[in-house]
Amino acid sequence: MIGKSANLCYTMAMRTVTEQPTPQEETMTVNRAHYEALQAENAQLNQKVNWLMANAPGTP
Repeated sequence: MIGKSANLCYTMAMRTVTEQPTPQEETMTVNRAHYEALQAENAQLNQKVNWLMANAPGTP
């Protein structure tokens, strides 16, 4: 799992994410397949959070 302050950087054949790390952040490289798997996992988790927020007791 990637830490909350990590940035993803790619080389030539990979997608480039242009975020400048602050001194507390670190830069790491992951392959495209791993990046896409993380994006898919993130999308699934966001769907679950949205469902929970919509169905939480006391939510209008």
